Amino acid sequence: MAGTEADAAAGRGHMSDACRARIESWLTDRIAAHLNTGTHEVDRDQSFSAYGIDSITAAGLSGDLEDWLGRPVAATVLLDHPTIAQVAAHLCEPPSSSPADPA
Repeated sequence: MAGTEADAAAGRGHMSDACRARIESWLTDRIAAHLNTGTHEVDRDQSFSAYGIDSITAAGLSGDLEDWLGRPVAATVLLDHPTIAQVAAHLCEPPSSSPADPA
């Protein structure tokens, strides 16, 4: 049974890596287009603000990302997670299985 659990965890890790790579690539393409430069000039660990991404542009990118992913993405995701790598890691995290706090 432990082998099966380890295999499942490895599979989730691979899926998470693929998820992060896809989102990082998508965001890199968008940032490069915003800068009118090649994707090789965009560092996934550089802050969005270093690329001149303001809150309005960040909200627009979040909406575009939501459309591309086909699932809700907070308008503030690029502000809350200020690099391409951080956004990708956040969006590829498995959903929390903990119950919501009662009101």
